[in-house]
Amino acid sequence: MDLYLISLVTPGQRHWDLAFEASDDYGLAAAAQLRIIRTEGSGENITARERTIALRGRGGARNQRYSHRLDLATLGMVEGDDVIVQLSVSDRRSPVAQVTRGANFILRWPPPTAVLSTGLDGLAKKTL
Repeated sequence: MDLYLISLVTPGQRHWDLAFEASDDYGLAAAAQLRIIRTEGSGENITARERTIALRGRGGARNQRYSHRLDLATLGMVEGDDVIVQLSVSDRRSPVAQVTRGANFILRWPPPTAVLSTGLDGLAKKTL
């Protein structure tokens, strides 16, 4: 089961500062992968653009801290869009490394006008 953690864009927000920590008894690989997905649209007209970047960690061989700053304008994020990030790390296990993916973190920029909804979708919008 995937875990999703949602944050809302704050007025005037230009960046999204990300920080992750990982640890492993075999030790961690030199670089981790940050998957970045920007979704746009609504209903059945949603498109997604995905890219992956390598992140270097700081710390010891078994414990690493990763950080990255996303520029929302460079991503092309506008009202109604979401940005989803997920960090993947590999250990140094031999002969085959194990890969672990973290939770999905979502930055949501609500659409300019609220759409009236019913059912569970309406409850989720009210809660957020």
